[in-house]
Amino acid sequence: MRGLRRRLVPIAVLATLAGVARCGSDDASSSTAPAGAATTAPGSTPLEATTWELTSGSLTLVGNWTVTGYLASSGSAFASVVTGSELTAQFAADGTVNGNAGCNTFRGGFTQGPGDATTIGPLASTRKACADEALTAQETAFMTALESSTTAEVASHEAALFKSGGQRTVMMTR
Repeated sequence: MRGLRRRLVPIAVLATLAGVARCGSDDASSSTAPAGAATTAPGSTPLEATTWELTSGSLTLVGNWTVTGYLASSGSAFASVVTGSELTAQFAADGTVNGNAGCNTFRGGFTQGPGDATTIGPLASTRKACADEALTAQETAFMTALESSTTAEVASHEAALFKSGGQRTVMMTR
């Protein structure tokens, strides 16, 4: 076994060196450019002087979201969702939004674009009484926060809504 290994190692080294030597051959298909030089594959268009524009692409509000926080009624603090309750928002491609505001469900319209411009509402909701004051306050603040939103920043798994002036109104995750 030891003799076989001694014979195979030099063969493997020679095979590797032969492969490296081929990478540096002089034929046109394997030419290399100096460091920092632009290269173009045969039949392709060079990207020099190309103007690029970053767009949100498929990063829209469309989809199902779970709310993690909202602007409190005071307008000066950001609140977490009341323990044991769930706030949701489902934005549809047809421009409708619906969800759960904690005690009641809501529905309405929304627009997104151009850019990060967003409008939500007017929203309508069912009118069940909440089990306690904290849930009532949460529902009122959340609905107000949604309707006061004027911009949205959307990433693949989270979104933040803001009102004019840049104050965050709602945080959501998918």
